[in-house]
Amino acid sequence: MQFLQYQTCLLHDLSTFCNLNHLVLELGNGDGDVVVVACLLQFFHDLQSLRIIYCNSLDSKYPENKLKPEQISSISLPGRLKTISVEDFRGRMNQLEPLRLLLENEFLEKIIVHLDTRMDTMLLNQELLGLPKLSKLILHLDSEGNFL
Repeated sequence: MQFLQYQTCLLHDLSTFCNLNHLVLELGNGDGDVVVVACLLQFFHDLQSLRIIYCNSLDSKYPENKLKPEQISSISLPGRLKTISVEDFRGRMNQLEPLRLLLENEFLEKIIVHLDTRMDTMLLNQELLGLPKLSKLILHLDSEGNFL
């Protein structure tokens, strides 16, 4: 699967992948990413691990698709999702919303966030400290960073 955008037919188009255990998503800078992530998580009930790679240089070519707060809170996350890895995290709003959604999973055992080395550590403290279940969050930086 290469370029996904939330549309009403998206779930129907993904029916052949409904038994996925592991999923790798490359996301750009679009605000619609939380919609796609939420849609996929609702559909893949057997998903055990999710890896999100942020391609910070990619600009979204699609119009914004925003979920309203009440739509996000009504999304059911897969009960088998145990591990999440996020790479090149910069703390942008379009990156925080999917992370906030994922941290609501009560069965989640581990979430690892690999920070983009260009990320401001003050922004990190402000944004990440506001997320639920921060105790489950494991932060990593590249060799130049302070967090391990």
